[in-house]
Amino acid sequence: MLGAARVIDQINEVLQQRYSGDISIFPRHTPRQLLRMFSNLSADELRRYIREGEQATWPKLERIRQQTQISRTFEDGLVWLKNRDRFSGGASLKPRGRTDRRTGSASLH
Repeated sequence: MLGAARVIDQINEVLQQRYSGDISIFPRHTPRQLLRMFSNLSADELRRYIREGEQATWPKLERIRQQTQISRTFEDGLVWLKNRDRFSGGASLKPRGRTDRRTGSASLH
């Protein structure tokens, strides 16, 4: 009985985690396979889980590429703005006073 309580606690910990991200990759598993993940796996079982995870990932690779490209573009833009601010003597793009009431965004002057 103690082993079952431990497994339930581990499952609960996984379910209570906060996840963020736009792409979810989750191989299809039976409830028995899901419970088995929380035990000591044999080398063959571990290889099978890894292979199933890879197979679940392949169809999502293009979306992952696009999302990471967007993230890299944002990061490049931030670096560019920081460098521009540093080399322009401290003048930066900061919103001044006006806010668009429809969108709530500040206009830049």
